[in-house]
Amino acid sequence: MPIKPELVTPDTLRNILQKGQDNDDAIVRAYEAVKEATKDQDGKPLGKRFLTAVQMTIPSARYRHAASMTYLEFTMDGQDWSIFLSYTGEFRTAKLEEHNTPATIGAPERTAKRQKWLTDPDLLERLAVTITAYNDARYALQTWERESGFSFPDSLNLKGLRD
Repeated sequence: MPIKPELVTPDTLRNILQKGQDNDDAIVRAYEAVKEATKDQDGKPLGKRFLTAVQMTIPSARYRHAASMTYLEFTMDGQDWSIFLSYTGEFRTAKLEEHNTPATIGAPERTAKRQKWLTDPDLLERLAVTITAYNDARYALQTWERESGFSFPDSLNLKGLRD
C-alpha cells in the first residue's frame, strides 16, 4: 500500500537546506583542518612522522588504506571524516585539493544557491507547492496501480504523455 506523502512546507524546505548547509560547513572545516595540518608536508612520505605532524592539529587522525589509496580518517565535532591523501604513498598538496572536490569546489557554490533559496520566501513557497503536487500525483498513480492491478513499467516515459 502506498504511503500518503506528508505536506511539504517552506519550513520543511528551510530545515532541509539548513541541514545541507551545516553538513557543507562541517566538510569545509574538516578539509581546512587537514590542509592546515599538512601545510608543511608537501612531498613527504606518508609514514609515522607525517601522521605525528598531522596529529598535532588533529589528535584523532589515523590512516586508512584501501585499493592502493591512502585516506586520513579522524573525528571532528563528533563526526567521522575521511579525506583522500595519496595514491603513491607520498603526500602532494595539489592532490589534496584535486581529490577532495566537495570541500574545495562544491561547497561554496552550494552555499550560494542555498542562500538564494533561504532568502526568497516566494521561491520556497513555490517549491513546496510543486513538491507537494508531485508527491500527491505520485501517490495517486501508485494507488491506481495497486487498485487496478496494472503497473507502469519503469521505462515508461511519462514526459511523452504530456506532449
